[in-house]
Amino acid sequence: MTNSYEKTIVPLLLAISSSAAAADSWILRPEEPWSFTWEERRLANLDGVSMPGFSRSALPVQAGVWGEVGAGVRASGQGRSAVVPGAAPLPSGVSGTAFAELWAAGGPFFLHLRPEAVIGGGDLPDPIARNVWTGGPATVELDSVEVAPNGSVGVTGFGHVLALSNEPFRWGEGIFGGVTMGQAWSGFPHIVLASRGPQTPAAEGTPLAPLALGYEFVYGQLSDAKPVAGDNVEFAGFRGSLRWEAVTVSWSKSMLFNGSDQPALPWKDVLTGLSVWNNGNDGAGGPGEPNPNRFASAGLRVDWPRGVAWSLEYGIDDQNGDVSGQSVNSSIRWTSAAWTATVDWLDVTGDGDWRLATEWFRSESYVYDHSVYPWDDQGRPLAHVDGGNANSVRMLVQHVDSDEGRWTVIPGWRRQGWRNAYEGNNNSARKDPGVPGSSSYAVRAWDSWFLDMRHEAPIGESWRWWVEAGMAWDLNRDFTTEDGVSGSAGLGATRRW
Repeated sequence: MTNSYEKTIVPLLLAISSSAAAADSWILRPEEPWSFTWEERRLANLDGVSMPGFSRSALPVQAGVWGEVGAGVRASGQGRSAVVPGAAPLPSGVSGTAFAELWAAGGPFFLHLRPEAVIGGGDLPDPIARNVWTGGPATVELDSVEVAPNGSVGVTGFGHVLALSNEPFRWGEGIFGGVTMGQAWSGFPHIVLASRGPQTPAAEGTPLAPLALGYEFVYGQLSDAKPVAGDNVEFAGFRGSLRWEAVTVSWSKSMLFNGSDQPALPWKDVLTGLSVWNNGNDGAGGPGEPNPNRFASAGLRVDWPRGVAWSLEYGIDDQNGDVSGQSVNSSIRWTSAAWTATVDWLDVTGDGDWRLATEWFRSESYVYDHSVYPWDDQGRPLAHVDGGNANSVRMLVQHVDSDEGRWTVIPGWRRQGWRNAYEGNNNSARKDPGVPGSSSYAVRAWDSWFLDMRHEAPIGESWRWWVEAGMAWDLNRDFTTEDGVSGSAGLGATRRW
């Protein structure tokens, strides 16, 4: 019997390794929620040139039109702002979800439309924990219909993809979210210029032949990046990866400029700011230049031995002058750092049907603090869902059946408000050390132990059904003294055409 690995991974390997001339068209495929980029990371482990960390993948396709529609119903006791990257939020009570997806490709052009809706309203836990421990409401009320009108239109050629998009995207080595960009449910309008798969500039047989490059540049606009970044602020970001054999190093940088509450910058300063690690008071264009909000991260991934990947990503929030007793030009300052460390066993059995991973995320109290940029737009965090001043460990178990069904299990623990008054965890580097409910110092920690599960399987040639279940035990929920257990469940179906 042909297993799912042979049906999905092997064709993908062949497609990526084929030349552009062999493809009728190309598309820029976004990450599928609940996949956790298993195919892409498995591919990178096998082919020696691919580089994960970009949630969008350039893929060769046959010219044509195709799509998918789906709907489901979900129920939750307390609600969840995010369970997996890119998935719709889960409000309290009973709600429905629906989406319609359209792909069209011909010649160098492609179109992707995927509007998705959450129907039924309800309360959603504020996805930005800092808002809660500083005295804001613990929940956000959703409209009766919340829509994410995601889509992209683009053109490919000369080894690149150029597209206009408002789809969410993710940068970083982490499975559950990148330090710089973590992928929300809905994105913001932007232009993306990306390499069309790994670029191997050196000729075969030369000393530099194993070298591979990948990169993505984004320019767009955040409509409501509160509380400091302001309205209609322009966003620019760059991620690049360099691979040599089993080792991949990456670099991500993002910044805001223009609009309200951000300095006006000429493009030469924007490009300079994206190319340097420093986020301190020197300014984007150098000493004495305007100083916009910025975030930088560097990553390391090692694909060794076969079937296993190790990765680390370390990021720095822009520190400005808010931290006393610290060098604003320091490159590793812990007071404004966040990181992910991941061990990903992509092929446990050797048949490509089991995956086991563990990921640790840690962020200091300054991370995503004064700016909330670019990690918040219209109340939605755009970077790691755990936010600043947090600590979490998640495991991931995935299995594909012989009939292309897939099981996903995610047990984990998360602490928000890592530095807090109750435990006397003083962050003396800030000007507001030890002040409960201050910007970087929670009243107490909020611990959550959770378990989320999903199973999906085919029904015939075109249909698939899915079922989800989850539960969480919260200690000091919403940074109060309230504890409790909550559960969630969902059921739905999709149809491809």
